[in-house]
Amino acid sequence: MLKYSLSFFLLLFSSISYSNQHLDTHSIKIIFGSCSNQETPMPHWKHINSYNPNYLILLGDNVYGDFKSSDAENLKSAYSKLNKNKFFFKFKKKYYNLSNLG
Repeated sequence: MLKYSLSFFLLLFSSISYSNQHLDTHSIKIIFGSCSNQETPMPHWKHINSYNPNYLILLGDNVYGDFKSSDAENLKSAYSKLNKNKFFFKFKKKYYNLSNLG
């Protein structure tokens, strides 16, 4: 598993070095995260947003949504709660240019 993780990061950083004509490589900000609990207020998205990251890599649970049925309703509900969160919405709006969403 470690070999695959290292390969992923080497690939990621090599792709960044080839795209340096679009980014100032001296100020690239990469934030790693996991375990965002959609049942809480999630102010960490506001904190993450304040860093103005160039990349966000979610390594673990984006939400806590276990499969309890074959239709994945629990997982769908978890992502729905995340998308309705005001802190996450502001983060998403900023980085995905969602100007038509309010």
